[in-house]
Amino acid sequence: MKQFFSCLLLSLSIYIAEGQQVMLTDFAGRPVNVPKENMEVEGSAYYPETAFKKATVFLTNRTFIKDIPIKIDLKDRRVFFINDRNEELVSIMPVKQIVFEDGVVMETGFDASGKIPAGSFFQVLDTGKVKLLKYIEITYVDSKGYNSNTIVRQFFRKDVFLAAKGQQLCSLTDASEIASIVPNKQSLITGFIRDQIGKPKKQADFEKIVRYCNSLLQ
Repeated sequence: MKQFFSCLLLSLSIYIAEGQQVMLTDFAGRPVNVPKENMEVEGSAYYPETAFKKATVFLTNRTFIKDIPIKIDLKDRRVFFINDRNEELVSIMPVKQIVFEDGVVMETGFDASGKIPAGSFFQVLDTGKVKLLKYIEITYVDSKGYNSNTIVRQFFRKDVFLAAKGQQLCSLTDASEIASIVPNKQSLITGFIRDQIGKPKKQADFEKIVRYCNSLLQ
């Protein structure tokens, strides 16, 4: 983890050095359209789940905005922010990466994969030629109580861990798929997972796999 944050700080330093800081007024957005629905919500489809949090936002045009309150709609792949007039807006500018003040990094721009659509946001857990990503899958169920017109929407969250090489995503539960991003190393990867991990289930298992893949690419 210490190595990850060192790599992250280095990459951010390079990005900032090559990029250009712009003012919050340059971050274009449109007003939030709140539908008039008789609905109650349980759970959250956002990151952070309950409130805006300050972050540095990196745009695809290599400009960045610092210290801006941000909230990401993980289900609909939208970025909300609060401008200098305290208005809540939806960004209409393409975002590449968001680095929150607590160090959490969210990134987009990866290819679609299975049920994961293009434009989704992922939390970056480890860096290198192969990245470890966490996708927070959002699902929901709508229901109505007996003799009630109020819809109750209940959100559910599931963590899905993936590897990424460039824009390509791959599952970390299938050794042959992992090997597709590390050419000619399938037997080594399969043997490592079998002997050192078994069936990967938790984040620490996926961290070991990605770090091993990066060691093969050095």
